[in-house]
Amino acid sequence: MNVNPCSPGRVPLRGGGRIAHLFTVLLLVTTAGLLSAVLYPIPAVTGHGPSGVELSYDHGEQQLSVTITHSVGDPDTHYIDTVRIDKNDTLYATYTYTSQPDASTFTYVYNVSAGDGDELEATAECNQGGSRTGKLTVEDEGGGNGNGNGGENGNGNGNGEPAITVTLTPAISALNRSESVTFTIRALSEGEPVEGADVDVDARRGDVSDPTETGGGNYTFTYTAPDNRTGETETIEVRVRKDGYSDGEAEVSFTLRDPDAPPPSSGTLDGVVTPGEYAFSAEFDGGNMVVHWSINGDILSMALVTRTTGWVAIGFQPTTAMKDADMIFGWVDDQGGVHIKDAFSTGATGPHPPDTELGGTHDILAFGGAESGGVTTLEFTRHLDTGDRFDAVIPATGSMTIIWAYGGSDSFDSQHERSSRGTGSITMDTGESSEEDTVELWPVHALFMTLGMLSMLGAVYIARFRKKERWWLKYHRTLGLAGAGSVITGLMVGFYMVEDATGEHFRVGHAYFGLLTILMAILTPSVGLLMFRFRKHIKTLKTAHRWLGRITIVFMILTILGGLNAAGML
Repeated sequence: MNVNPCSPGRVPLRGGGRIAHLFTVLLLVTTAGLLSAVLYPIPAVTGHGPSGVELSYDHGEQQLSVTITHSVGDPDTHYIDTVRIDKNDTLYATYTYTSQPDASTFTYVYNVSAGDGDELEATAECNQGGSRTGKLTVEDEGGGNGNGNGGENGNGNGNGEPAITVTLTPAISALNRSESVTFTIRALSEGEPVEGADVDVDARRGDVSDPTETGGGNYTFTYTAPDNRTGETETIEVRVRKDGYSDGEAEVSFTLRDPDAPPPSSGTLDGVVTPGEYAFSAEFDGGNMVVHWSINGDILSMALVTRTTGWVAIGFQPTTAMKDADMIFGWVDDQGGVHIKDAFSTGATGPHPPDTELGGTHDILAFGGAESGGVTTLEFTRHLDTGDRFDAVIPATGSMTIIWAYGGSDSFDSQHERSSRGTGSITMDTGESSEEDTVELWPVHALFMTLGMLSMLGAVYIARFRKKERWWLKYHRTLGLAGAGSVITGLMVGFYMVEDATGEHFRVGHAYFGLLTILMAILTPSVGLLMFRFRKHIKTLKTAHRWLGRITIVFMILTILGGLNAAGML
């Protein structure tokens, strides 16, 4: 506020005037806050995380059981919506739900390949806030992966001989042609190692070496895949024999594949999706993004049909916002060339460089695409489990969380421009899908910040050019306080917007300029009010008030420009 105490239009604030002034401030701020609440009411958080997460593992079935205790009133509205499985501190799979099967305690069973010593974690998250993690170190306690018979369990050979339980690791899903892998057999009986046993190994298609005993009930052998058999299922059978014990058995099955051959597909990757080419499809963003997919053996074939002439992207199994998402970016350039990137998001808002820059591998087996009539179609194939730690393991059955986005430029480096994006889930073996409702809050945030700047500019104009008017101080004060209230409300909306999306504040310059703007918006009118209380220092305070106002306007302009840039509008 630029106050001239000698001006005939000056209105001193004494007694009831100060009360009326403070009431005006509160009214303006409250009105702005109410307007924000009407435009986007912030839901109350009344949820709580689970009180217990317990894990157990079945070697024979290669299954992890997760028992969750989460007592709620209505399991359809208050429930565990996400279960994340980690194996040896690495994301293994993420599962999403829209309700929980019981109002108190329930168990989910997941197919998880694990061996002795592997560390498994399951984190259950409530849809209304809160989470809990359960941990388990896999130990062979006699259950094993095999089909051995245990006399003590009534499944022995009838002679009272103890059974040999066999564990065969690693559990693999596929092996390339001519590739070799060393398997470990572990033989136990009643928890004790079985040494000096006869071990027979039989493979239907490939070659196996003679088993070698390595001690502690462990035996190893090497399997080599054939160079002329692909797309078939290999089964390795193991039998362990020793006098005085009933035999133990185990087996492992996997697909023989040719990494250089085109993956199986019901159609061609030409950027044209024909009826029946894919088994399932799901629509997102009102049909602007359509995801088609099929699973053939251990190969995922997917097509993204999107109403854009720029880039398209899909991410698999994110944890928080974009964090840990296995991402596929692609676009079709003006010459019809198709580009694709296999990437990984290291943070909730990125960055998401190609896997190869992180020490991983490019695992897109084949791809194609086309652009026609304002629609871009991107098709690609990849293995369900690529073995790359920067790629998600795609489940053949059950639900998978996805994120999607598309923009208007043909460039991998422009994905942070203003774009459409969203989160949902697809059920891989049924085609069911769901989509999270999203509301764009940035226009509300931008509106209040812009109104605040315009109000303060108006206050500066009146103080600079209309001081001769009797009413100048009244309107100068009103516009200044209204601007401050609007800016504070804009900050509240911006804070909630970021907290709801990622929780990562102050990651861009726009946020820092915004904080400085808020501080200046509060400080400037405060100094103006002090002029009426400390008249001995009115000259100093008036100078400070004037310069603070100018600096506030500069910060507001920088904040708005930074916001427009973050929104992709500059």
